[in-house]
Amino acid sequence: MEKKRIHIEAIRIFACFFVIFNHTGLDGFFLFSNYPAASFQYWFYLILSICCRVSVPLFFAVSGALLIPKEERTKDLYLHRVLRMVIILIVISAIYYVWNYRYQLSNLSIGFFFKVLLASNHADHLWYFYSFIPFLMALPLIRVLAKNMTNRHFLYMAILAIASYAVRPILEYLIWQGATTFNGFLKFSWITANAIIYPCIGYYMENRMDIKKVTGKKLAILWAVNVGCLLIASALTLYKSKVTGVCSMTDSQTFHNVFVLVNVIALYVTARFVFDRVKTKPGLQKALVSVGSTTFGIFLLHLLLMEAFKEWGVLTFFTQTLHFNDMVSAMLFCLTVMAAGFVIFFLLKKIPFFKKYL
Repeated sequence: MEKKRIHIEAIRIFACFFVIFNHTGLDGFFLFSNYPAASFQYWFYLILSICCRVSVPLFFAVSGALLIPKEERTKDLYLHRVLRMVIILIVISAIYYVWNYRYQLSNLSIGFFFKVLLASNHADHLWYFYSFIPFLMALPLIRVLAKNMTNRHFLYMAILAIASYAVRPILEYLIWQGATTFNGFLKFSWITANAIIYPCIGYYMENRMDIKKVTGKKLAILWAVNVGCLLIASALTLYKSKVTGVCSMTDSQTFHNVFVLVNVIALYVTARFVFDRVKTKPGLQKALVSVGSTTFGIFLLHLLLMEAFKEWGVLTFFTQTLHFNDMVSAMLFCLTVMAAGFVIFFLLKKIPFFKKYL
């Protein structure tokens, strides 16, 4: 069995936590809207809201880092990876379907279940499978692309992606204030697809980048750029709300993803830098590997756990009984959901059948 890379487990844990936070809605993700625009809370909470969008891209980057270097037959890819994801998608969709109709079980319909499964999804976060399965199917082609690119090509790919992610939407809004857009064909859609940009950049950062050449000064510069990008995205979000007079949860997310690639790079490089230079104790390594191995399972079940825990009053316990700050309560709620998911899937992975799929 391949030895676990501690920095990757840490990245998985970080990404998993922010996937959960991304779904806290008015209780955490959109909490910034409750504060005046000039307040510290508004900016800090808004930056957290924007920063959490790095979660799923980090999962794609890790997948690219680990899967692109592998050599495997296309037949094995479909039998061992694609089929596994399809089975998990069907099973977890069925679980959410039953949960969503738990008070109306007589309305359950196999036909409707598969209609939604094919046309949409049974839970918001399951969109990930509809993007990840095509990534796996295209993996033989992506391997050829990534392995034959030079380091300059990866840089060029990142520049084009940022131009499409950030420069284009920013110019569109600054010029027309959202009233119109550039020609729809004038973009690099195939490069910015989740299945391309993040796996390829993840492959580069894990397998091509020489972490020994990353100095503390270079890392500080990278983070200065990243923080600057987060502030720009925050300022644009505030600007849009002032122009339109609307600050709904949907309308406020126009600029949340514009610099997500920069954030992915900063966090991934930092994780490699830290764990390359800081000697972690065996106990901590074991804990990171243990939690990291359950993050996929936690991701699958977290929306169900969040809904159940809210019904049981876990969030109100933090806010009303313990009188914690709303954001602190949201963070503790996310940690509670994550801890419960860890216990569930840690135990399930002890069973050979579940271990195979989780």
